[in-house]
Amino acid sequence: MIDQNEHRALYIAMAALAGSVTALSFMPWRTMRWSEIVMTLFVGSGFAAFGVPYLVGDLAGIQIENLRAICFFTYIGATGANAFVPVIIRWAKGRLEKLLGAEEAA
Repeated sequence: MIDQNEHRALYIAMAALAGSVTALSFMPWRTMRWSEIVMTLFVGSGFAAFGVPYLVGDLAGIQIENLRAICFFTYIGATGANAFVPVIIRWAKGRLEKLLGAEEAA
């Protein structure tokens, strides 16, 4: 029999995958290579599984114990991952350059 933690993990994984598929549906997937499609699904699911709990729980301070709430945020995170991830990378790169003093060298 499946226990409560496995049930919760299954729902979160389904939300991550569904969000990734939703993101893919807004892209020109018919003209994409299989590798691009797989990468889109992987990045969306990975961001939703690893990035969203940190962003929602730690940074935003939202309690994620409610399964419906975490599935909602996971789905939204996976759907928007293709938009969020480049923004986060640019922000982190800018912070890193500022920290290392790369602006002074340029």
